[in-house]
Order: sequence, then C-alpha cells, then structure tokens
Amino acid sequence: MYKSLSGLLLPLLFTPWYVGVGAVEPVLASGTDPVDTGAVSKLHVVVTGAENSRGKIVLALFDNEDDFTKKPYREQIIDADNAGSGAIFSRLADGDYAVVIFHDENANELLDRNFLGVPEEGVAFSNNLQVKFSLPGFDDAKVSVRGDTAISIKLHYL
Repeated sequence: MYKSLSGLLLPLLFTPWYVGVGAVEPVLASGTDPVDTGAVSKLHVVVTGAENSRGKIVLALFDNEDDFTKKPYREQIIDADNAGSGAIFSRLADGDYAVVIFHDENANELLDRNFLGVPEEGVAFSNNLQVKFSLPGFDDAKVSVRGDTAISIKLHYL
C-alpha cells in the first residue's frame, strides 16, 4: 500500500491517502458499482515531464472538495516508463474531477521530502497547477468530464 502523499510542504500537509500497488483496474474508494449508476464517461490522463523512467507514477482521482487530497475516489499506479501512455479512469459519471499525481522514483511507496518537507520527487495537479504558497483547491484543479475526456498533466520537481 502506498503510505502517503503527505507533507507536500511543511506547513501545508496533505492527509495521507493510500493506493493499492499494482492495481490494473481503478479501485472505487466508495465501494459502489459504477455500472449500476449508468456511468459511461472516461478520463484519460497523460503524464508528462517525468525526469526519468524509474519507479512508479501514482495517480489519485478526486470527485469532491471535502475529500480532495485526503481520500481519493479512484487510484491508479503506472510504471514511470509508461507515463506518456497515461492512465484511464473509466466508468465515471459525468461531472467534475481533480487529479493529483506524484512520481515515486525509488518505489518506496512514499513521497520523499527534504528536511524542510519539500518534495524531492515530482508532483502535479490537474490543470497543471503549481504549488506556490498554498495547495490548490478542488475548484482550481477540477476538470469537467463528459463522455471521453483527455487531459495532460506535467510533473513538477521542486
């Protein structure tokens, strides 16, 4: 299990969220069956800007403000050498979603940080938002998913 994405910046900590390693299909955090909801949309997330092809790329999909950066709706892990192919979150209901990504270069299941708490591995948010003095909010990071939707998100190394 992925231990955390917590501690993006020392004063602005994410609450840890967990990811099942090696998941082929996205996992529904809520435990609901998307087939029963009539969900037919897909979100294809292409990851760019990886500094190397080592380790894993962890993608977390959020569907509301309250859970943003705390409890993902769905999660996926891909090999960093396949980052350009991206990941597909399928069987989604039409709506707004936000994506948070980190590059687990050494595959230790943690977002490695320096002594100040600044990430030593790449991080990214949908809409290519960058962390400056505070973390982006859900409203800034959300993307509208209706039918088949594709986005590209660039990793940033601080």
